Amino acid sequence: MPTVASAKTNPTLYFSMPTDLTTMDMALMTDAYADQIAINVQEGLLSRNAKGQVKAGLAEKWKHSSDGKTWTFTLRKGLKWSNGDKLTASDFVYAWQRVVNPKTSS
Repeated sequence: MPTVASAKTNPTLYFSMPTDLTTMDMALMTDAYADQIAINVQEGLLSRNAKGQVKAGLAEKWKHSSDGKTWTFTLRKGLKWSNGDKLTASDFVYAWQRVVNPKTSS
């Protein structure tokens, strides 16, 4: 394993797991190992700071209705997928609809 000092010259994350990775599909993850990998490589609408407090992630701001049933997120400008395509609110709608679709078996 590299030392903290070597991280400046080799910024590589080494992660050991006792089993093979089952999936990187957030809708299908059922084990803690896949979840830990996802936490390390993916960012959500919101995130947490070092003290565990909620902070902005892909959303620059958010609000909710007084009854807490409707949440509105405003995405940061310039978000892109790894292939360069623009990341849009429709991508999040698709993802949530896929998760709750019985055919996905999430």
